Amino acid sequence: MERAPQVGYSARILYQELCAQRGYAGGYGTVRDAVRPLRLEMGAASLTQCRFETGLGEQAQADSGEVRVRLGHQTPRDSPPFGLGIPSRVGQLGV
Repeated sequence: MERAPQVGYSARILYQELCAQRGYAGGYGTVRDAVRPLRLEMGAASLTQCRFETGLGEQAQADSGEVRVRLGHQTPRDSPPFGLGIPSRVGQLGV
């Protein structure tokens, strides 16, 4: 089934390749039934993922959380880490 995404989850193409390249003697319906859940899963995944692009300097990402930090002999304390992601193309802005 590794080939399924490469052929757009086409059961017909997979069936033809299985017969020609591996001597598959089973029926088309068996291949179709095996591919159907993969196709449905991929369709559902594409509905939950939305990629978008923004112009330079219009978007950044910030993440935060908590980390327990010990400095020397002091009692450990919670310290909020912070991460800022800036698009790699920011250098093109002349910043």
